Amino acid sequence: MGARRAKSRSTSAVSSSGRTGGPTLVRLSPAAADAENGRRLWEMSERLTDLRFDVRARAAE
Repeated sequence: MGARRAKSRSTSAVSSSGRTGGPTLVRLSPAAADAENGRRLWEMSERLTDLRFDVRARAAE
C-alpha cells in the first residue's frame, strides 16, 4: 500500500494550467515546425547566452 501511494503521488503532477496527468503527444503548429523559425531561435539563443554550439561539427563526430 505504501509504495502504491507514493507512486500515485509522484505521477500526479499539476501543470500551470491546472491539468493533471503525464505528458501528452500533441501536433506541432506550422510555426513550431518551420526551419527558418528554428534557425532564428538558435541564433538568438546563442547571442543571448554567449554560447556557441556547432551542430554540424557534432553530427560529424
